[in-house]
Amino acid sequence: MSGRSNLLIRTIAGAVYGALVICSVLFSRYLFLALILFMTVALMSEYYNMALGKGKMKLQRALAFATAVTFVVTVFCIRSFGIAHSWVSLTMLPLFAMMFSSLSKTCRADFANTSHLFTALVWFALPMGLSSILVLKGGDFNGVMFLCFLVIDWMSDIGAYAFGMLLGQKPGSKKLAPEISPKKSWVGFWGGVGMAVATAWALNALGYLEIPLVFALLLGAIMSVAGVAGDLYESMWKRSHSLKDSGNIIPGHGGMMDRLDSVLFAIPAGSIFLALFNLL
Repeated sequence: MSGRSNLLIRTIAGAVYGALVICSVLFSRYLFLALILFMTVALMSEYYNMALGKGKMKLQRALAFATAVTFVVTVFCIRSFGIAHSWVSLTMLPLFAMMFSSLSKTCRADFANTSHLFTALVWFALPMGLSSILVLKGGDFNGVMFLCFLVIDWMSDIGAYAFGMLLGQKPGSKKLAPEISPKKSWVGFWGGVGMAVATAWALNALGYLEIPLVFALLLGAIMSVAGVAGDLYESMWKRSHSLKDSGNIIPGHGGMMDRLDSVLFAIPAGSIFLALFNLL
């Protein structure tokens, strides 16, 4: 496939993906729930296929998926309908079942692999489930803050890519983490931080990011740095498994892990920062 054709496919797929995410975040709490459930399952599926292969620990995987879905739906219902927080304890039922089933004879032979079951829950299900906190408050649905988070992360990625390609590939340019991701440079890193901060300022000035300006600027910087950490973490994971892409669910973009690597670190980091100052 020619470079021009690949760019066209990548652009179209990216536009469709972005439109679906924006519509889900802005127009309906149930579309939002469907979005985060789909992303959670897709992320975990990619991870398990890489870490365990496609035939191992089928029962344990199913129970891990049940744990993730129960957690995501329960947090959504707590924030959306005001059910008691104690309902989140339902998550422990499939989780304990997964743990006990891992003691079976077939799993004991390769017991170390059970750690991957928990890794996916922490890496993917936990941030996806807690994302409901950003869009639901007192039963009201408002996805503007969540969308602002996404825009900041996207613009940080664009800034890092643009500055990295324009200035970071020149001879003598210092690389950010060459043993993990050879193309990433410090120029790109600071370009991404600058773009994220500028985006946060613009969103604040336009009235979408309704927090004090100084916190908006700090939010942009924190999310950008956390997003880079998420990107490097996923790159290291793929490198350890000798893989280029985590999957092919999004044409031209690779897998869901490739698309959300920075988001999975950036949004929790931003949420924690705002929560510490009671701004959520």
